Amino acid sequence: MKQSTVLLLVLLLCFSMVSPAAAAPSSAVNASYDSSSGQVQITGSMGTAPGSLVTVQVRNPNDVLDYLDQGTVGPDGRYSFVYTLKQRVNGNYLVKVSGENVTSIATEAFYVSPLEAPSVSAVFDYGTRSVIISGTSGTIEGNPVHVELRNPNQVVEYSDQSATGAKGAYYFKYTLSQLLNGIYTVKVWGQDSSLSQSATFAVQLGDSSRRPSSSGPASAPVIPQLPPNPEISTEKGLTLPLKVQLDPLSGAALAQLTDELYNDALKKAQSGEQRSITLELEKAEGAQSYELSIPVAYFISKPNMDFIIVTELGTIRIPSHMLSNRSLNEAQKIGLRIGKGTANTLPESVQKEVGDRPIVQLDIRVDGQIVPFDNPDAAVLVAIPYRAAGEELTQAEHLTVWHIDPQGSIEPVPTAQYVASKEQIMFKTTRFSSFAAAYVFKSFEDLETVPWAKEAIEVMASKGVITGISEKEFDPGTRVTRADFMLLLTRAMGFNASASAQFHDVNQDDYYHHAVGVAKALGLAEGREDGKFYPREPISRQDMMVLISRALHKAGKTLPQSSEEDLAAFADRTQVSSYAISDLAAMVKAGVVEGDGSRLNPLANATRAEAAVLLYRIYHQ
Repeated sequence: MKQSTVLLLVLLLCFSMVSPAAAAPSSAVNASYDSSSGQVQITGSMGTAPGSLVTVQVRNPNDVLDYLDQGTVGPDGRYSFVYTLKQRVNGNYLVKVSGENVTSIATEAFYVSPLEAPSVSAVFDYGTRSVIISGTSGTIEGNPVHVELRNPNQVVEYSDQSATGAKGAYYFKYTLSQLLNGIYTVKVWGQDSSLSQSATFAVQLGDSSRRPSSSGPASAPVIPQLPPNPEISTEKGLTLPLKVQLDPLSGAALAQLTDELYNDALKKAQSGEQRSITLELEKAEGAQSYELSIPVAYFISKPNMDFIIVTELGTIRIPSHMLSNRSLNEAQKIGLRIGKGTANTLPESVQKEVGDRPIVQLDIRVDGQIVPFDNPDAAVLVAIPYRAAGEELTQAEHLTVWHIDPQGSIEPVPTAQYVASKEQIMFKTTRFSSFAAAYVFKSFEDLETVPWAKEAIEVMASKGVITGISEKEFDPGTRVTRADFMLLLTRAMGFNASASAQFHDVNQDDYYHHAVGVAKALGLAEGREDGKFYPREPISRQDMMVLISRALHKAGKTLPQSSEEDLAAFADRTQVSSYAISDLAAMVKAGVVEGDGSRLNPLANATRAEAAVLLYRIYHQ
């Protein structure tokens, strides 16, 4: 009896209006997992009247929401939900089921085992005393992985934890503090410590051969160190390692991409039909900033090629047209800089939120002079290294980024997301300044009537996508206007663009002027035949879904091919306007909207709570 979370939000508002039963009914739940398909079936009985609402949520072993839906119980008081895991995280998944007039929450767990046998390899280098521990965990990206290294005296010399990368791969590197003659043992395990794998390597003091010593499967991947001289590698895509020169007085580490290296890399990338070149700047001890000198030709000719600049302080992906709004005809040298920031000059309230989390400063220099970068048509992707700890591990969605202007004022960066598998906070920006990682938990006092939307509202508010009507109130039941939803959507998706043309009824001083202009420039909003947008009208559910469908397409998140037949399950499908049919059908087929014959209510007005939940869902698409 599964129904869409999005489609039943209005019905869920009626929870508080239902009279309690004479005796509180009990609930029961069973969950089964099919490892071959990744499909989960959740069934049970609610003990309530037919048609009563039932809510189910599933959290993965990392306590991240994997599934959320609502439905109704059948004539026999039973319910059933079926879904496919977003990603297979090794460990116990927790299922929680609650229902209308049911005071208790039923829980059940199911276990997801590794997809394949894990592997581990340990390689020791005498010259550097370094140990490289690598392999696959038998799971997929995002699973926890732990490592322990014991010396020949069976004393733990090194332990660490991280998250698996693509296809379950992991990688650790450690430098031995001292060398002991004998066998070192490496132990690696994931979510389940009983499923560990071990490898050994021998240290033989006085051995002049200094050849690497290792054990473990020969096929386990070992990541090579960067070559001493610039050499283009295609092993990890097109990668160019660059040496740096450190200024000991300023702490600035400088690297240069020469014209010769640039032309060679561009030629090889284009012949391989690649769309990016990775520039890896070597780590310099004591460096406070890294600056890369880039040929002016890259920004003038604007090849369809991004640069991914990797430093220990962060990674920046820049498009070649990022300076398209600036004249570079007389420029001789362009440098991109990332440096460490400080919280000392920030207000105390801001310092408390930032804590000891990293702050980075980004700037562009033309012929040695800092110039503003503020180009709405050229988004830059930034990744800041950060390892979540404590409460952050279970509330990682509340890790975000703040933009700090030169005056110390802060502004949330709504696109910020913590990626556990890479231990990075990633975000998009169209302007440079200082950026600080922060942990924010925002809530409101009037969310008791919308428990199904509480988590979505709190996360979206913490990231700055949505705001309350006051510090304490969100007003979840109020209708959303067309202009306000456009503002929320462009924030959530990180959209920006030069917005020159406008609708006839959108004025320069309207608070939504820029957001609506961006939506028009990107082709999201077309307005009506009279050239007006009608910004203050409530937005209908079908228009909300149309805009989201278009936004997903614009962001490169392709929806499946669909047809009007995909709406056949909805009794009121004939109420869907002709312009909305294809978008709504695509949303249904993609699983963003699901149903089993319920009403679609396309002409009903959307509420603030509904908008928050829908934005939260596409935020994770």
